[in-house]
Amino acid sequence: MTERKYRDISCDIGPLYPLHKDTKPTYPMYSYERAAYSVWQGVFNALIDQGSTEEEAFDVLMSKHMRWALDGKMAEVLRQCGYDFAMQHGKGWNTITRWEVDL
Repeated sequence: MTERKYRDISCDIGPLYPLHKDTKPTYPMYSYERAAYSVWQGVFNALIDQGSTEEEAFDVLMSKHMRWALDGKMAEVLRQCGYDFAMQHGKGWNTITRWEVDL
């Protein structure tokens, strides 16, 4: 069975209200940043539960370890999480009326 190829949308999506008007995404998303905040909060919580101090946990969050994680397994896990969630709960989402935002 051939694996399906999906379009890379990373350059097309972005926050609904970008910091700079010249960086307006093609497809602005209402809750674009929330996924990142949830992931980083989860990483922080796990580091604390593993015995790190808050300062140590923040050091890890600011380190290249998170970049390396996103270059590897973490990106795969997050992508699969989004896919699984949409497959389970996304029926009917395509009936949402598209609206335009004047940025």
